[in-house]
Amino acid sequence: MKKLKDLLKESFVWERKFGEKLPTLNSVQKKHNQLKEYKGLDRAFARDLREIRMGIRAAERNIKIALKGQGDKEQIVNAKKANQQLQKLNQEFIKLVKLTKVKL
Repeated sequence: MKKLKDLLKESFVWERKFGEKLPTLNSVQKKHNQLKEYKGLDRAFARDLREIRMGIRAAERNIKIALKGQGDKEQIVNAKKANQQLQKLNQEFIKLVKLTKVKL
């Protein structure tokens, strides 16, 4: 069982360094608002990443359609190059998602 003396120590109540001022209501509210803003930005970032992923997939579908078609040779060569570049982009996108730890 903890002693009352241990519970009342400032080190357990507030996380602050020696010599720092005690937190005020304004500072606590400001920190809380910043956390709320961060959560909102995190959601917006995840939404943007989802849109990017959908764009990459749509471009891949369009390229696959172009490769299956009987278009002119120049168009097929360009589609193959674009497909290779999209695969590289998709790999980098996956790395970014893992780094940011965003659930899509």
